[in-house]
Amino acid sequence: MPLAQPALLSTRSINASPCLWRLAKSCRVAACLVLLFCGAAHAQGGVPLITVATDQSPLPVPNQFSIPMLAVVNQTGDFAFIGGGSSGLFFRASGASSATLLLQLGDQVPGVPGSLITSFSPILAMNSSRSITFGVNYGLPDGIPRAAVLVYADSAF
Repeated sequence: MPLAQPALLSTRSINASPCLWRLAKSCRVAACLVLLFCGAAHAQGGVPLITVATDQSPLPVPNQFSIPMLAVVNQTGDFAFIGGGSSGLFFRASGASSATLLLQLGDQVPGVPGSLITSFSPILAMNSSRSITFGVNYGLPDGIPRAAVLVYADSAF
């Protein structure tokens, strides 16, 4: 005797009432509105936005660096970055039209006589007082590679 298979219900055979369909659509609309307004509330969470640069900013780009390898912006809009290819450490004060070179490859590490900066480490931070923390790799005449984390805190900014 052959086994009988139970009848399969297709999705078309389920007849939900029009009231349930309207309720589902209303819930989707309500969920979208909640997400829309919550995002706007979070975007204005008390943190002021400061424009650093736009595609309309008239900033002369010097030929000392390419696309920054690593960059930081502090709360006041000051901008520090390591140039492309680990070429050097640059700083641009908020509202300034150009960046200033602070250290570059081949410079002496401050406080380490006879040293030579060979590259910048991927360590970069800056606080609202413009103290910049960064890492360098350097060498001495003995040929042993070394690394250091430095803080640049110059009041001349």
